[in-house]
Amino acid sequence: MRRNWPFAQAACLAIALLAGGCAHTPTEERPARSVVEKTQQVERPTARAPRVLVGPEELARLRRNAATKEEPFASAWQKVLAAADGVLAAATEVYDGADSVKLRFAGLETMGRVRDLCLAHHVTGEERYAVKARELFMAWAKHSPVPGSRLSREAYAGQSHGGTIAGLGLNVGLLAMDAAHAYSLVWEHLTPRERGTTERWLRFLAVLIRDGHEAWVENDYYGKQDFNNHLSGHNMGLAAIGFALRDQALIEYALASAENPRDWKEMHNGAILTSAKRNEDQLWHSDLTLTKGAAPPATGEIYDRYRVVTVRKGRGCGMPYAFFHQKMLTQTAEMAYQNGIDLYDYTGPYGENLRLTYEAYAPHLLKQEPVARSGYYIRNRVYEAHVHMYELANRRYPDNEQIGKVLRTLNRAVLDHEAFGWTSVLLYGENR
Repeated sequence: MRRNWPFAQAACLAIALLAGGCAHTPTEERPARSVVEKTQQVERPTARAPRVLVGPEELARLRRNAATKEEPFASAWQKVLAAADGVLAAATEVYDGADSVKLRFAGLETMGRVRDLCLAHHVTGEERYAVKARELFMAWAKHSPVPGSRLSREAYAGQSHGGTIAGLGLNVGLLAMDAAHAYSLVWEHLTPRERGTTERWLRFLAVLIRDGHEAWVENDYYGKQDFNNHLSGHNMGLAAIGFALRDQALIEYALASAENPRDWKEMHNGAILTSAKRNEDQLWHSDLTLTKGAAPPATGEIYDRYRVVTVRKGRGCGMPYAFFHQKMLTQTAEMAYQNGIDLYDYTGPYGENLRLTYEAYAPHLLKQEPVARSGYYIRNRVYEAHVHMYELANRRYPDNEQIGKVLRTLNRAVLDHEAFGWTSVLLYGENR
């Protein structure tokens, strides 16, 4: 087993996943609920720096890549350093309103700044970066009222604004992912009291995510969207908090638990489409393959492909939503990997595996206008910046030719507007 996760716990959860079951928990407990409802009862914060998306191996690679003049690393590092320098005088702004979309984007901006500042400090050793990272992070963690405490929970009836219960779990889950990642990087610069304050806030966010997740279950997945990306966003956020706090019950709830009918394992198996499954069983009931006779999915495509019918600025959204879902499944797997649980190797009952998704979408990225294979995604948006996830895929699936071709062909110094910023190629990348 890998570093920083007790062997027995990691083995228990890994065996449960690979066996298709769930990890054992005492029958008298409700693991996630028993944790998140006690957000104000944290007696002591984590005693060791948590690992979320990066560990010593990634930080060592960052130092090597930051020191080289070779591309794409030199350009990416200059972007990170410029971003860090650009926020040294930035004011601290915290969103504490009712709109979960606004909370999400305001939080992502600040946590991204904290990430860049911490990594700039890690490479340069300049204390000014660490001081500013701590200031920005704690502005959110200690803010009163607690960020997220005023969010609206309006019943969902098709609204597109950020005040509904349907969007609550995803928006807070995305914030939680980046907040947990930032916490793992800024942890060494915080006092024990500040760590305790942070962990109370993270537990509160877990309450919100869990409430949003349960709303989806109780409302029959809002039109039987059984494996929609929102559900994986919930799991990702809960797992991020769980790993940041080293909270086994919360991790199990997110990854493999009888209490969670849409845990990571179920979402992995349901969201990854394969030729071994009947389309009537694996596609959303309004997928164009079922309703209009469109081409069937290739093995490795993602359930959210049906969003091709969602048109924004004249372009369909099936491809972006498929990439988005793939990203959340992968980031959850990476957090587990960093803590001794290999979900990259997990294969579902019909052959589902994360590697297949990177192989399936590689031709679309390489063509940009996605006419590859069936033409199902024609006139859909393709964001070439998604290449940053292929850096991580290449690290976990080395020597895969299709993944390698994407990295050899496309610009790799790209911006992710969420957890990674400009850092993916620096943390995970090597020239092949």
